[in-house]
Amino acid sequence: MRGFSDDERARIRDGLIETGREQFLKYGPERTRVKDITDPVGIAKPTFYQFFDSKGELHLEIISRETEEFVELLQEEIEATDDVRQGVERLFTSYLQFIEQNPNLHKLMSGNHPRELFRNVSQERIDEVQHQWTASCIPIIERLQERSDGIFASHDPDMVLALLRPVGLLHQYGKSGTTRSEEEITEVQQMHIDTLVRGLTCNSE
Repeated sequence: MRGFSDDERARIRDGLIETGREQFLKYGPERTRVKDITDPVGIAKPTFYQFFDSKGELHLEIISRETEEFVELLQEEIEATDDVRQGVERLFTSYLQFIEQNPNLHKLMSGNHPRELFRNVSQERIDEVQHQWTASCIPIIERLQERSDGIFASHDPDMVLALLRPVGLLHQYGKSGTTRSEEEITEVQQMHIDTLVRGLTCNSE
């Protein structure tokens, strides 16, 4: 049986990543079978392992790409304003909006990912993806702090980044079976973000 050309390998790999993302979002990583990913791409299940060692490894690659997408989005949102308070608000609102479309990113970054999914993935690889997240976001926060003459500039950038985790919980609140309307949920989410922004930017200009 002939091997794949470089172009074919690139096409198949991209197809596995895109299909995997769709299936993970629709059914969750745990319920998605490798066959559910390979069939739409047009390859046999054993061929999957020529590209990824496990479903968990594919999941991490998807998370890595999602991180790149978020960082690009965040840079655009923050660079579009000179107002520090508005920039901090966009940090949180952009994250909330992004994880509503990419909830698996928040699960990994908060340590709430399915352990069984990563049983065949080294801890070093998981740490690498989590470090990518921190290393990509911290410089954006630091550049925002450079614009501030107020209290926001004194905060540890890593601690500011850590505040994205409770913001991520706001997304779960909307999925928790609450009887509140969609409008009320949005209002609660915005109230939390407004409170964070006021606390972080008090006296900032």
